[in-house]
Amino acid sequence: MKYTMDTSQLDPFETWKEMRRERYAKHRFFGYAVIAASLGLFVHVCRRVRSLWVAGCLGQIFIILLSQITCYYYTFMILSAPLTRRKRQLEIPLLCLAALSQGIWRWTSWNDDRYTLLTVAMLGFCYFLLYTFAREVRRAEGRQALAAAPRRVEASGQG
Repeated sequence: MKYTMDTSQLDPFETWKEMRRERYAKHRFFGYAVIAASLGLFVHVCRRVRSLWVAGCLGQIFIILLSQITCYYYTFMILSAPLTRRKRQLEIPLLCLAALSQGIWRWTSWNDDRYTLLTVAMLGFCYFLLYTFAREVRRAEGRQALAAAPRRVEASGQG
């Protein structure tokens, strides 16, 4: 925006808008690949977690990936708050994300910079949430396997 604004035109940002449309058209297949990979990861995590309310909260990633949102529309990230009931250690990262979003707003002056940084921060946090819940399930499965191991030995008559 800073470099393409032309106040002599009726719409000073027409050039910027056209460049943005061209960039989306050029990189759309990369975008589709990111969405497909995210969908695969989301399905994997949800099948392991097996909780509809957790899946609903984690589904906020698709609001970011499938729309072009700006500024206060990121309030949907409040869907992360209920996840702290399941994983208490998410409280501090969530508060840090809120502080980071306010910092981004204060540190940048052009909307395209602001919204790009907000999108990257929020998308990164959503991937962090998916990773956190995927890891939780793996640890729980490991504990169950360890707890079941002595029973298998006893059942086989070797204990």
